[in-house]
Amino acid sequence: MNKPYHFVKHSVQVFMLFTLLVFTLIGGVLLPYAGKTDAAPKQNASFSPAEVDQFMQQTMRKLHIPGASIAIVHGKKMIYAKGYGKADRAGKPVTPTTSFVIGSMSKTVTAAAIMQLAEQKKIRLDDPVQQYLPWFRLADEQALQQITIADLLHQTSGLPQVDGIKAITQGSGSLEQHIRSLQNVSPQSTPGHTFEYSNLNYNILGGIVEAISGQTYEDYISSHIFQPLNMSHSYASRQQAQLAGEEYQGYQPILGWMLPTAQLEHSGTVPSGYLMSSAEDMAHFLIAQMNKGQFGSNRLLSPASIAAMHAPASDMGEGAHYAMGWVVESSTISHNGSTENSYSKMMIDGEYGIVVLTNSLDYLDSASYEGILTGIQQIIHHESPEPVGRSAGTSAIYMIINLLSVVLVLLLIWRLVRLFQKGLRPSASRGYSILRIILIILLQIALPALLIWYAGIALVSWPVILLFLPGMGHAFLAGLVLWILLGILKLIWLARHKGHSRSIRRSYP
Repeated sequence: MNKPYHFVKHSVQVFMLFTLLVFTLIGGVLLPYAGKTDAAPKQNASFSPAEVDQFMQQTMRKLHIPGASIAIVHGKKMIYAKGYGKADRAGKPVTPTTSFVIGSMSKTVTAAAIMQLAEQKKIRLDDPVQQYLPWFRLADEQALQQITIADLLHQTSGLPQVDGIKAITQGSGSLEQHIRSLQNVSPQSTPGHTFEYSNLNYNILGGIVEAISGQTYEDYISSHIFQPLNMSHSYASRQQAQLAGEEYQGYQPILGWMLPTAQLEHSGTVPSGYLMSSAEDMAHFLIAQMNKGQFGSNRLLSPASIAAMHAPASDMGEGAHYAMGWVVESSTISHNGSTENSYSKMMIDGEYGIVVLTNSLDYLDSASYEGILTGIQQIIHHESPEPVGRSAGTSAIYMIINLLSVVLVLLLIWRLVRLFQKGLRPSASRGYSILRIILIILLQIALPALLIWYAGIALVSWPVILLFLPGMGHAFLAGLVLWILLGILKLIWLARHKGHSRSIRRSYP
């Protein structure tokens, strides 16, 4: 089970229902990409490296993933690391040190920073957030006063998931600016009681790191997390990565074609989902998590702090619990990460740790991406990995969307041509004319306007839809807007030709 999905479980499913109803742009056919392996792997005889390679190559080809990197940890050592495919449009090969945007795996790093400050007695987890951020405001002042640091860590502040999703497209400023912008947000439940996954929780924690340390979040993470763990290809901002010569390139499916897309500027929401790291570096982070805070001769956290981070705290349902940046389920602890064009997941499974990073994500097939780490986990345990590939349902959705795109755009063009050439067929009676006007208003203006409002305002926001579902989102919105415009043109035509039904009627055979 993977509850920490930003968008897939609820919003995309509802959105796709509407998408299948109204589409007007021309789509394409699927463009498969076969990932190629490179970089000599670090090997261990306890499992078959060849089987891992074969599984990764097949999975990348089936899911059209351009590039991926994995690392496997056993005890205190990284025993396997390898890159596959291409890192960018120029075909630069992926290696274990290639930096990816790691999505919500960033939350685990932010939680570690908070625990370091707690160990130093600079903060207490049970203290109210406002004690450290006195300028922080929410719409509900009483609820705000009850939210503690622990509530943020455990995702029990009551802050809504949907506002955390919207924040993804509203975080181009500083971290403090982003937190100050939450003044109109209200918790959806009493703080400290109910689990609700929200990116806002960890962005606010990043603000606490800045306020208490006196450093920017980026500088603190670099000096207190990345450097002690020898994470030399990890960055807490796009600017840091660019200075080091790293430039992340992600990919998204545009109506079935996996194409390169740019990431927005997310400088204000880095603590919840936009750190950059490599598979090798995240293996170092896992080693510290698996060995009571110790990495080589450096100590990241005390054993007590590590145990607290991994302790199940808030009930997510279906046997899973959220800890501090970790999901505890059965005998494993893990966290995944999903941005607009990257996917990541790391897991601790007994003596083993696994990291998977990809530079693409298809939100219609996100469950298949989850199967990548599961397959590697099965190989490690000497089991046959379950095949992973694009589901038949996803392929059918793309086929339907593309067919509808062609049919509906031709239909729309045909209706527009007929309207401008011949106008509307005159009505036989006044009553029928009124009924026609009512139907145009209801079906061609009110209904699509309602869908635009529901999908883009009540459900989440249009900037988020267009960011995470490019092509489909643009086609859906364009189709609705054009349908409304056609309805308005019909009404204008009827109004201008009122009283001229006889002459209009003679234009028809």
